[in-house]
Amino acid sequence: MARLEEVVVRAYAVGALSASQAGAGLYRARGWSVWPGRIGVLGPERLPEEEGATYVWAPPGGGVLLDPTAGPLYFDWRDGDVL
Repeated sequence: MARLEEVVVRAYAVGALSASQAGAGLYRARGWSVWPGRIGVLGPERLPEEEGATYVWAPPGGGVLLDPTAGPLYFDWRDGDVL
């Protein structure tokens, strides 16, 4: 996770990953928090199976405020994400 967080710090404003129930404790222990709102892809689809299991993390001091009341969290489309 530390290596992944280094990539987020260098290349992204926010990291977002889905966690299994077994892995959720690891995410929480490292400061990631579950996104409580809707999850979707850039397109007409929703990803309800990802809701409640997607954790987000913003690098400390990066100036990003994660606000789930601002609306859904959308991912870029990738092959295999939506059937």
